[in-house]
Amino acid sequence: RKMAVDLGIHIVVAVVVGILCLIGCGVFLIQYQHPDDRNAAWLPKIIVLLGLFLACGVVLLLPFDASLGQSCEDEPECSVTAGMAQTWYFTFLS
Repeated sequence: RKMAVDLGIHIVVAVVVGILCLIGCGVFLIQYQHPDDRNAAWLPKIIVLLGLFLACGVVLLLPFDASLGQSCEDEPECSVTAGMAQTWYFTFLS
């Protein structure tokens, strides 16, 4: 039962931090854009936003993986950390 609660808390925290990171990347992009580039070139802005979000996600993925690993110290057959291998693989491919 404790494992399900920990996993639920990890999921909620990951979603909230992801949304905050996306908002922060958007604010960063808006603050540092050129004044002549107000409502133009949406595709490059989206690509830069996704790149900043991916960089933020890679930095925050290591503590998230460590936190999930600590929640499975007592159980060697823990299935929670198995998904992190695929997450790291996907992150490095993108």
